[in-house]
Amino acid sequence: MPLRFLRRRTVFFANATALLTFATSTSMIFLLTAYLQVLLSYTPLYAALALIPGALIYFLLGGFGAPRLVRRYGARPVLVVAMASLAVGVLSFSRISLTSEYLSVVLPALLLASVGGALSATASNIAALGGAERGEEGVASGLINTSRQIGGPIGLALAVSVIGLVTHGAGVTAPGGEVLTALRYAFITCAFFAAFAMVCSLLLKGKPRSTPIGTPQSPPPLSPK
Repeated sequence: MPLRFLRRRTVFFANATALLTFATSTSMIFLLTAYLQVLLSYTPLYAALALIPGALIYFLLGGFGAPRLVRRYGARPVLVVAMASLAVGVLSFSRISLTSEYLSVVLPALLLASVGGALSATASNIAALGGAERGEEGVASGLINTSRQIGGPIGLALAVSVIGLVTHGAGVTAPGGEVLTALRYAFITCAFFAAFAMVCSLLLKGKPRSTPIGTPQSPPPLSPK
């Protein structure tokens, strides 16, 4: 990959936003699963079912709603709103307790965070490809996917490190109150990822192409003789 490709403002900040989005989302799912199973005693099946509303939002909003919003408003406004939603949703998980109700505490935070994650996953991809010139589609696509793959492990490693520090290395085998405190701090850390991504979104420049990359261009009309 030519390093000059990253010097383009839109490409750089779109990839930074994608990296931080997946750092936040991957960590959130891991932490939420740990909370449901370790502290609320959900079985693996019920924990998976509890995450389905978020998955449906990713499927419907990310696949169908986000592209329309980007075409209408541009990538930057959609990404800013998305990252704000993701940050607030993840930060809401810091309210969890040993007796939190799924419908009143967990589900609202999950839905809000999923809206932000779904919008960002699609909008950052459109922004990254929109910053590419003709013939650079492969480089742009490979780079945005690499950013996502890197972001997840980085975010998860930092979140788990926070849990390890708070529990003095005991992790989820520590007493329930200590694990709860560790999870709260880890969720707050993930919210900082999303807040940083919102700053990156604000620094985006330009709009995605009105015509998708790879679409044949119509020839200009013939001028009258």
